[in-house]
Amino acid sequence: MKARLRFLFFYLLFWLLLFIIGKFVFLFYQFNQSFSLPVADWFNIIRHGLKLDLSTLGYASIIPVLTLSVTSFWKGKLACRIINIYTLVALFLFILISLSDLIIYKAWSVRFDVSPLQYLVTPREVVANLAWYYFILLLGIISVIFWLLYSIYRRRIHNFLQEASKSGWKSSLLFFILLLFLFLPIRGGLRTTPINVSSAYFHKNVFANQAAVNVMWNFGQSVVNGKETRNPYIFYKHEGYEMNLKKLYDAGNEPVKILKHDRPTIILVMMETFTAKLIEPLGGTPGVTPNFNRLAREGVLFANMYANGTRTDRGMVSIVSGFPTIEPLRVLRYPEKTLNMAFLSRDLIREGYHASFYYGGEVDFANMKSYLLNGGFNPIYSEKDFSYYHGYRSNWGVPDNIAFDKLVDEVNSQTGPCLHMMLTLSNHEPFDIPVEPHFGGFPFRNKFYSSAYFADSCLGDFIAKMKSSNRWDSCLIILVADHGSPFPDFDQYHEPGKYKIPMLWLGGALKTDTVITKYCTQSDIAVTLLKQLGIDSDHYILGKDILSPSSRSFAFYSFMDGMAMMTDSVSFGFDFKSKNLLFSTGDVTSDHIGYIKALQQYIYDYYLSL
Repeated sequence: MKARLRFLFFYLLFWLLLFIIGKFVFLFYQFNQSFSLPVADWFNIIRHGLKLDLSTLGYASIIPVLTLSVTSFWKGKLACRIINIYTLVALFLFILISLSDLIIYKAWSVRFDVSPLQYLVTPREVVANLAWYYFILLLGIISVIFWLLYSIYRRRIHNFLQEASKSGWKSSLLFFILLLFLFLPIRGGLRTTPINVSSAYFHKNVFANQAAVNVMWNFGQSVVNGKETRNPYIFYKHEGYEMNLKKLYDAGNEPVKILKHDRPTIILVMMETFTAKLIEPLGGTPGVTPNFNRLAREGVLFANMYANGTRTDRGMVSIVSGFPTIEPLRVLRYPEKTLNMAFLSRDLIREGYHASFYYGGEVDFANMKSYLLNGGFNPIYSEKDFSYYHGYRSNWGVPDNIAFDKLVDEVNSQTGPCLHMMLTLSNHEPFDIPVEPHFGGFPFRNKFYSSAYFADSCLGDFIAKMKSSNRWDSCLIILVADHGSPFPDFDQYHEPGKYKIPMLWLGGALKTDTVITKYCTQSDIAVTLLKQLGIDSDHYILGKDILSPSSRSFAFYSFMDGMAMMTDSVSFGFDFKSKNLLFSTGDVTSDHIGYIKALQQYIYDYYLSL
């Protein structure tokens, strides 16, 4: 029995040390945020995260303890074989989830959970974020870490059980009792409320709180919880709380018309990762996007536009459905929900428009195809429709110049009012392009700028071709980013610079060129456009007419467990877990905090009602 107990002690210690080491690896990998924390906070992260570590350890111990109980009537070799197999699988999952977490957090500022698994239906698109040599390197790292950890287990822990003799019913009973007591660390003790992610939160700095979370526990919880069925953000229990939002969205009904035509040809281009930090007129780096910079003087530039979220699927829903999805909601995952949403495309189709969609990659990615079909887009052009092209293909698909040429051909060949929507891809990680990098391929900043420069050149060629066509005079072209980016300076997850994006309206259908300084978000686009066309937009619950003089100037964006808002007088980010301001300028009042609380609760409630 002593040999078995000794084995169990060192086995649990082995896993606990792995969880702690994993936290330090996370902190070093996310150095741009962790190095700004005092050293004491690093150890507080370990200390406050211990509850979730022990809960995870309790779950991980169930099979080994059960095995030790059942096999007590035999020598240790049988239990050893079973637990060895279990350890092999557990170590592989631990390494895979931990490494995935490092990558996911760097890109999205959220700990790894079940959400990214929705992208596995299109595995080629998943690995598209990694150049082939990075993929080989990643496999090598996984193999080396796996071999190292399993070797430590075999050399230092395995032998305690391998040499154990029969123990009989007393040993079996003891381990069975230990099995029953595992519910204490799993549940977090005997308190009324079971352990949850808030148990690790201790700091006003949200990164420190997130770093304290055990990623294995976080992933397992998201798998068990599955589809969202209740709203975790209940700030107002009384009915009618959403009336607070009317103060934000109430405005006069008379729009300011900037279009010459009531039914122009509409070309909506969602530009991949086109952050405002690339656009010189918006304060971005000079010379990276010369075509967009020039075009900004020819149309209507929206100088304070913000993305509602951080991913393409979020941006698409915000732009096309006027629905500012919040973390952690995954709207596109559920076609039965998107079917019930408002759609700019469907509203235009009812007015005699034809809607088509263009993307040089795999349109099944992130379940986009079901969403587009629900929106009435037909045809939907994707990578398979460019099979005639046998030249360069990036990790994500054919480069933007090829897709833009297809768009130009289709616009020129069709008659009647049309909505043409395109999603670009050339400015997506890993930023591989079919030309010599304009700024060089190294360091990373230059690679990022070179990719944007190429994407901008494709955009410039597209606009030039449209200007030379006979459709230009009747065209309204809307250029807007799908989301912003932390690059090139690695903004923190809550900072406004990560979410600020450009929007530019161009085309012969415009009466004027001007700059709109009002704060606005992607979810305002559908309402603004429909107001210009004289089409009812009342069913867009959280969108305003940006061009109306009476609409309020504000923007907001969502991140995990928080939201930020910008107005002409204040800007602030608020964390719903810690109830702390993450940043603020101006006089932030309780009314401002009340607005974002109402937004968060209402958006979640509306999502659940779909």
